[in-house]
Amino acid sequence: MTSVVNRMKSTPRVQNSTFYGFARTLVHLVNRYYFHAKVFYEAPLPSKPFILAPTHRSYVDTPLVGSVLKEPVRYMAKAELWENPWLGRLVELLGGFPVDRNSTDRTSLNTALAILKSGDALVVFPEGERRVGDRVEHLHEGVAYLALKSKVPVVPVAFYGSGKVMPPGAKLPRPAVVRAIVGRQIDSVKYLSRTGSTSKTVSRGAIVELTAELERELQRLYDQAKAMK
Repeated sequence: MTSVVNRMKSTPRVQNSTFYGFARTLVHLVNRYYFHAKVFYEAPLPSKPFILAPTHRSYVDTPLVGSVLKEPVRYMAKAELWENPWLGRLVELLGGFPVDRNSTDRTSLNTALAILKSGDALVVFPEGERRVGDRVEHLHEGVAYLALKSKVPVVPVAFYGSGKVMPPGAKLPRPAVVRAIVGRQIDSVKYLSRTGSTSKTVSRGAIVELTAELERELQRLYDQAKAMK
């Protein structure tokens, strides 16, 4: 997959705003009327840039982000999608760029940092891949690293019900009720000041602590979404 990633530029192509607007409207309608998706916010979203960090139980989690954020966003997508050139191009038009999940992908990390530096919002699934069950655990540390390096907040989001829409092995989405709770932002900067990080380096302690807080918040939000009627 490295060759696929390396063919991409250091920053992803800017998606066509008209196409994105049309696609987002279509996706939002599907989310609302087919998945009966409802989104709840614990607090207003922060000003960009920030990292949106959702739970991941289904392929439909990425489209569900379209009901959380109205403006165009960038997001990491598995590099395997670019094995189909047409699909890869579609993902790019919607703001995606490839990440090799089998290695430490420096190209994708640099792309993500450039996106945040430019002032855009970035979507990263901290679980890394689809998980099964109600436990949020063993998060990857990429979200924490990017947030600390860029000094931007992290916004946790829990999707409940998406695993019923498209469970592992399903070919097509099924009607189901989906609930999303957008949590309060997590301030990454506070971890820099208390863990010995400098303006150029991010300490290991800061990454571990921020990842732990994100895990706790995602579990809290997921449990809360599950309890909703």
